Parts: sequence; structure tokens; C-alpha cells
Amino acid sequence: MHTHFRPNRLLALTLPVLLASPAWAQSPAELGLSGAPPRGEPRVRSATVSPLSKVPFAFIENRGQWETPARFIATRGPVRIYVEPTALTVAVESQPGEAAVPVTRFAFEGADAGARAEGVDATAGVYNFYRGGADTHAEQVHRYQNVLLRGVYPGIDVRLREHQDRLEYDLLLAPGADLDAVVVKCEGIERLELADDGRLLLHTAGGEVLTQSPPTTWAELPDGELQPLECHYVLLGDERYGYALPERAGALPVVIDPGLEWSTFLGGADYEDCYAIDRDPSGRIIVAGTSRSIGWSLPGVGAPFSLNNGGFDSYVAVLDPSANGAAQVVWWTFFGGSLNDWIWDIDTNAAGQVFVAGDTLSPDFPVTAGAFQAAHLGDYDGYITVLDPATGTLVHSTYFGGSGWDTAQRIIVEGSSLVTIGGGTESPDLATSAGAFDSTLGGNRDAYFAQFDLSLTGAASLLYSTFVGGSGQDGWVSERQFDLARAASGVVAVVTSSFSSDFPVTPNAYDSTNGGGQDPVLIEIDPSMPGASGLVYGTYLGTAAAEGSSQIEIDPSGGYIITGFSYSPLFPTTPGAPYRTFIGPVGFNDGWLIKFDRTQASQLVYSTYLPGGGYEGFLQLQVDTNGTVYGVGFTGRDNLVNNNVPITCNALDKTFEGPWEGFVLALTPAGNGLSDVHYLSYLGGTGADQTNDVLIESIGGTPVLVVSGTTLATDLPTTPGALQPVQGGDADGFAVRIRLNPYLMCIANPNSASTDGAHLCASGSTDLAANNLNLFVNGLPGSSLGYFLMSKTEAAPFALPAPSEGTLCLGGTIVRFAAFVQAANINGTVSFSPDLANIPSPGAPLVPGDTAVFQYWYRDVGGRSNTSSGVAVTFD
Repeated sequence: MHTHFRPNRLLALTLPVLLASPAWAQSPAELGLSGAPPRGEPRVRSATVSPLSKVPFAFIENRGQWETPARFIATRGPVRIYVEPTALTVAVESQPGEAAVPVTRFAFEGADAGARAEGVDATAGVYNFYRGGADTHAEQVHRYQNVLLRGVYPGIDVRLREHQDRLEYDLLLAPGADLDAVVVKCEGIERLELADDGRLLLHTAGGEVLTQSPPTTWAELPDGELQPLECHYVLLGDERYGYALPERAGALPVVIDPGLEWSTFLGGADYEDCYAIDRDPSGRIIVAGTSRSIGWSLPGVGAPFSLNNGGFDSYVAVLDPSANGAAQVVWWTFFGGSLNDWIWDIDTNAAGQVFVAGDTLSPDFPVTAGAFQAAHLGDYDGYITVLDPATGTLVHSTYFGGSGWDTAQRIIVEGSSLVTIGGGTESPDLATSAGAFDSTLGGNRDAYFAQFDLSLTGAASLLYSTFVGGSGQDGWVSERQFDLARAASGVVAVVTSSFSSDFPVTPNAYDSTNGGGQDPVLIEIDPSMPGASGLVYGTYLGTAAAEGSSQIEIDPSGGYIITGFSYSPLFPTTPGAPYRTFIGPVGFNDGWLIKFDRTQASQLVYSTYLPGGGYEGFLQLQVDTNGTVYGVGFTGRDNLVNNNVPITCNALDKTFEGPWEGFVLALTPAGNGLSDVHYLSYLGGTGADQTNDVLIESIGGTPVLVVSGTTLATDLPTTPGALQPVQGGDADGFAVRIRLNPYLMCIANPNSASTDGAHLCASGSTDLAANNLNLFVNGLPGSSLGYFLMSKTEAAPFALPAPSEGTLCLGGTIVRFAAFVQAANINGTVSFSPDLANIPSPGAPLVPGDTAVFQYWYRDVGGRSNTSSGVAVTFD
């Protein structure tokens, strides 16, 4: 019989709040150990405090996914806790990516062979592990806040849990239980020592000294009150200790709570990224990426999930941002083989199934019955994996590759089971279909795309597959210089990079020749047409310099938005583009973004650089129904301190902290100069960062984006209730939701001072109660007079009647701050802080959640009126 109790205080066997980082992690001047006082917070001498000390522990059950006798495993950074029914092993990862090395094993000597480990207080969410063959798969694996070792000795249980950021164990004694039976053997140490203050000192073979504080012990009285009792350790040799309880009241249950305070051997997890992001039908966020960590320290994960050899594994998770902490995890699935496995892209169908594309080096990557290709054939092979929407369990998985290197870098799902994938291939024997546009590898590398119906099995599931390229090198396998889009007509558009002089082009091509070296290319193929007749359109897009392309999305008008990179100022830009100048410098590339429509007389409808002082490139695009483009990617170069990306005044992050930063861009390709750019911001911290994927949301009057990325920064800002509030170590993935607030909008018409016109920005707080919004306009004619306008209704831009030259984007009731006429200074600037608590008539009071649109009306030379660009601000 085991008596339950409700103690109001426990200190317990403890991994301390402060943890010292090993030399490979943060290189502190001295990695010393310091004993903690019997009560209070532990101390660390001459060591760095690790942010991982704040990552909660949780216990993941082992259902065969790990080759260890441990029934549960908990993790914090490189520290692992392996829980057996009668033992507890503490291990540490001494170098990133290496297997954790056992430091000390606490074995309950003479324990009952029938003891069992049980999870207690399951947390929300489940995990799935797929590695190699089916015998190593584990589905619907739970995590627990506590573990109870039942029946370790007659009448004595052991409870493991986290308390005040520490992992603890409690001895639970039923009335009359024999405490003398408890003997703990410390395997892996040289000797034990009992200090004068009652602490137990464990001298390890490495020369470190670990400490356990004196036991905190009490009895629970019948009314629930806790009665403190004296308890101390008893040495039973160099490796064994027990407990003495001189004043025990034998009829009462007792808790003994020793505290093991750990002050060293900590750094963090290895490499993680968050490369792809999507949304399920209920609006929850799906994130996917790759991990090399032996043990990942996400709250609630709590156990190593990567491969024992330290290779890269893939993961997909569904997160509910409306929950807090570990409760955000709906499910989390890890899968891979014995070697490296990578995720490139994800998509979902209407039922919420998650379709994953990537590539794998593993010969034992998990595949399912009825797979198109059950065996690994070459170097890297592409793969398609499908996961259940409710549980994340494996629904379908297949290789797709040949004898060379193959990738699956993009996946598009239509209906319930029609899947289009594509990427790069170096395999001459990659499976192609009857009627393929091109069934032969042209050079030593081509692009390809393939279509499957996954409701069918085996060879019948492949509907169409073709190479795409010429006789030179085309496509890419080690990075994403490839993308595809599928039109409503079924035509598949592919963009990639080509060295071929004979890439397939059509008579109406925008550019029929390779300008020199590597060129961007665009090709459209109709899979319903056999062979060469499937070629709808093909063109080069480059110049005499080295260039490439990376993303394509379909514009609402039916054309394409395409991105890429150029090493040259020769890349063509169009009148009205915001950034028409290449700023390099020499030897580095600027990004570019074009709107392309082969049905128009001038097929290159729009073209602008994304300039900066290093390498700039896009990694993902989304286009909304209004044609606004949202893009993310990277900018920078090694050792770059200052960058000159033209960040907008409303940016969340205006500071380049280098040497690499992610960016977020919102742009409408309309040809109105700087008015096209609604938002351009860095996104990152003081380490290297990049943004990988983007989703569009709409909340209130300003766009909201969900962005995934990869960061080496420890100071990327997080919010209260975050799933993981601190960086785990090395590279971490991240997911953030950003409201583009303020949001630049409307058109700034040219004026006598500037061809770009006057532009309005907003700063200060969006907290309505703070009432400290500041409006600022530049680009005005010197000494011009004007005043600010406001509306709670956004309107499509419309031109004011002549002789005015302005464009308004305010609708509904328009408020004029005419009592506050501004005079621009000689530099053409004005500023104004409206009193938001006293909106002039006929305006209605603002309330939290309102979006206010502001513009500035002014008089130009000759008495003509004009307007600035607009800005939308949503108030909290």
C-alpha cells in the first residue's frame, strides 16, 4: 500500500538552475565546480550561465525507439537522464553531435526485481519516431511531467519530477517501511565524502566534485500538515550511501528529498533548423525541419530523438500558438534512417494530411507498403512522406531517386492525393514516365518534376515524370535553385539555374540564348501532352553575368512572380521599380524579383533588385489575392559588420547585427517606386540568421505573417508563454508571428522636390492608452504647408481630381487635423503626434483593435495639392 500526500515544499535530487557551459559551447575562463549551500539557490564559480537552465524537463517514454534499458528519458541541453525501474543514469554530451557519455549511475541496490517505472501527469501532444525498419518505429509516444518508480523496496517508491527548474527525486515511504533497505550505489565515481555541513560529495574520475544537499525530510500528519524531520546521509563505502532518520514516526508516511546540484558539463543541443512552415485546416501552425542533436531540449520533448551516430533527422510538428509552453505541441513526429535525412518542403490537403518532401542518404529510411520505390538506389534519394493530421503517424512514405544524387525540393498537393514534386537530379536512371517531355539526363545534372497519385500503389502511382534541362548542368542538388508552380490548367512551370546553351526554349521566348555561364531559366510543360509537344514555353532570363533563379509563384493576374540572384548591374530593371541599382559589391550578388507574363507584349512586366552589401537571396515567396508579394531569405556575408539593405522605417528590426540576417519583405509590383515597398525588415539577433518560409495571415487592417527560420543567435526575442523561450545551442530553428504594423501603403506621387514623392512613417507605441504615436513625413518641398488626414477605413487608391496630383487611400469618414497646419523645414520634413484620445469631428473615438490609416495633404509649388504615401496602424 502506498500513501499519497500533498507536500507544499520539495527541494529534491536536482540538476541546478545555473549550469556551466563546456569549452566547446561558450569557452568560459574557468570551468570550476562549486558546492551549493544546503538551502537556497546553487552557485557556479567562474562559469557561464547557460540559457538552457530555463528549459523545462519532461520525461518521454521509451517504446523501443531508443536502444537502451531506460523506460523514460529526460534532457536538458547535453545532459541526459535515463530512468530505469531501479536506477537513474546521468550522462553528458561532451562535444556537440556526439553521444552522451555516462557520468554517474545511481542504482538502488537490492531493489525489488518487480519494480516498474510509470509516467505520471501526461502532458498534451504526442510524438512519433520513425527510424529505419518498422521494428524501430514508435507511434503515439507520450511525455510526462513526473515518473514514479513503484515498489523499488517494500513500501518505498521513488518519484522523479521537476521543481523550480530542477530535476528531483523523492523517496516515498509508506507507514512502517524500512528505510535501512535503501542503498544507493554511485557507479562511475571514485569515492564519496560526507562534508561537515551534511552535504554528500561525489568525486568523479574526471576530477569534478558533484554535490547533494542534505536531505529535506518531513512526515505528513493526518490533517495534511507537514512535520519536518531530521535526516542525514550514511556512508556505506566509497561508492554507496544510505539514509538515517533518527526521529521517524513509524506510523506516518515520510518524504526524503536529496538535492543533487549539477554545476558543469553543459552546452546545448547541436544543429536544428525550421525550414518549412504551413497551416492545417484548423489554423494551427505546422513546422518542419532537420535536427542533428543527440538530445533536443524543447520543453516537453525531453529526450534524445536523433540518430545514435549523430546524423541529421527530419521532424514535423503541429503547434497551437493559442496555448502556452509545452501545451502548444499537438503532435511531434521524428523520422529518418541511419544516415542524413533532410526536409525541404511541406504541404497539406483539405483533410489536413501533411505531405513532406526532402532527400535522404539513408538505406533504411522508413517506407510503407505500396510505396512507389521501396529501396534506396543511389547517393541522396528524394522522398515523399505523408503524416496523419490528428496524430502525426506515418500514412505513406516512398523514395524517389536513381543511382546518383537526387533531391525533392518542392511539393504541391491538389485534391486528396495528387502530388507534384521536383528538384535536382544527377541520376541517368531516375524513373521517367511514358510520354515524358524528356526521358534522358542531358548533362551530369538536370532539374526534374514528377506527379503521383498516392491513392494508387507501386508503379501505378507515378503519373508523370520528366527531366528538365539541356546538355550542360541544370538544376541544383545541394541548395535550392529550383521551384515549381502548377497552374489551374495543369501546366507546370519550373524555374531553375542552367549552364546549358541548348536549354529548351520556344519561338516566343523572352530570351532565346544563354547570356554566359549560369543563367536563370523558366519553362512551362503540360503533362497531358506527350513528349516534345508538352513544351508550352521556355526562355532564359539572364544576362552576360552569373545569375540564377530560386522561387516562382503564380500572380493573381495569371503571370508569375519569380526571384533569383545576380552578380551584375546588368540585370534589367523596369521603370518605377523601387531598387534599380546594383550595390554588390563586386564578387557578391544582389537578389532580384520580377513579375513575368509571356502573354504580354513586354514579357518582363516588373523587375527590381533586392540590394545589399553581401549576398542577398530569397528562400520563399507567398502572393496574396491583391498581388502583394511576401518574401523571406538572407542577407550578409562572413565578417560583414555594416550592411545597406534599404530597410523601411516601420521595420521590426532595423539593425544589421551580422554577419548574416534574415529578412522579411512585403512588396506590390506596381511600378510606383518606393511606394511599392510596404515593409522590409531584418529578422534575427546577434548571431547568424536566415528566414526560410512564410505564411500570410490577416488580422485587423494590417497583414500578419508567420515566418520560420534558422538562427545562431541567443537573443532572438521570444514572447511570454513561448514553447521554448531560450536558444538550445548551435543553430536552432524558430517560428515567429509578425504583424506588419505600421504598414506602409498608398502611392506617393512625384512632387517638385522628389520623383519618389513624400513618404509618411509612424513610430511610437501601438498601445492606444499610451497615446504616443508619432507621424513623420519626408520628401516634401521645402517650406510647404499641409496637414494630416486619418480614416478608420482603407480604400483602394484613387486619384484626386485635377489640378491636384495626389492619391488617396482613405475611405469612409475622413478626419482632417486642419487645426494643426504643418510647415515643412528646408529639408522637406514634418512631424506630428496626434492626440488619439481627442479625434477631431466627425471622427469617432479609437478603440483597441481599430486600424487607422494616415496620410499627409500638402501644397506644392504653384499652388497644386498633393498627398504623401499612407500608413496603416492597428492599435492594441
